[in-house]
Amino acid sequence: MKKYILSCGSTVDLTLEHLNERKIDYIPFTYFIDEKEYKDDFGNTISYKDFYQKIRKGAITKTSQINEAQFCEH
Repeated sequence: MKKYILSCGSTVDLTLEHLNERKIDYIPFTYFIDEKEYKDDFGNTISYKDFYQKIRKGAITKTSQINEAQFCEH
């Protein structure tokens, strides 16, 4: 059993490849585009191209951080 876990939120200014190479876990935050929820998972759920295209077209956007239960589960 590990004594500690090195982890970060998905808003970290690093690439997924950088995190994977160093075995750093991340907790995906969530965001909403026109009331639909997405995980901030480095462009896997929705491509960056589609994400920015929706914003350019005037989509309503909101962000959210993880809650305490999600943090404890991680």
